[in-house]
Amino acid sequence: MAADYTNIDEVINDFQLMMDDTSYDKEAQIYQLRLLALQGLRELSFDTGQEIKTTTVTVDSSLQVTLPTDYLKLIKIGYRGDDNEIHSLGVNNKLALDNSVAAVVNDDFYDENNPYYHLDLGKKFGIGGGKNALGYYRLNRNDGTINFSSELLNKTLVLEYISDGAEETNPKVHKFCEEALRSYIYYRYILRKRGIPANEKQSAKRTFYNEKRLARARMMSFNKEEALQTSRKAFKQSPKL
Repeated sequence: MAADYTNIDEVINDFQLMMDDTSYDKEAQIYQLRLLALQGLRELSFDTGQEIKTTTVTVDSSLQVTLPTDYLKLIKIGYRGDDNEIHSLGVNNKLALDNSVAAVVNDDFYDENNPYYHLDLGKKFGIGGGKNALGYYRLNRNDGTINFSSELLNKTLVLEYISDGAEETNPKVHKFCEEALRSYIYYRYILRKRGIPANEKQSAKRTFYNEKRLARARMMSFNKEEALQTSRKAFKQSPKL
């Protein structure tokens, strides 16, 4: 595991080590802590400790693929080019969501004069415009699917998305989010417990949201530096007039 990460089991172990006979959570069972930890990780994944996953999908005759079960949010979908970068598809919200409609393949896409034929993408890096020669997709959040334009039939694409970590047996947790997750476990555990003073519950709630804000600020600072490096790289590679 990367040095920047721990995992759910380690977070729970540390949480238990901090318990004593006077703790309000001293009777918490391991299964309860694990359930709360998974819920907390999902909560943090929405806007703080986002885990990015990459997978490949192949477009069959239905022109539709099912989103992964741990999917939260789409980052990008496209081809991996000769330059080892992902070249994104365009969005077309006019695409039919009914996958029973027969596909009509655009033969022009397979013309050897097409610069994107055989994934020869790197040579055309930096091309923009209103149309996307790679093809188009439409996200169907209600059904948990992505629909594609007909020229993508039988094509293998790269999908990048934010995961909630639900598919993993022992999901990883960024160390910037570790304290926020422990605070969430405590806050949610005592929230509905009787006999615990209201001010303790309010304090636990404030602590969680403060730790969440701190974790988010750290992650944003961390990601901003990565974005700057990417931007500088893209500027150097862009075609000069």
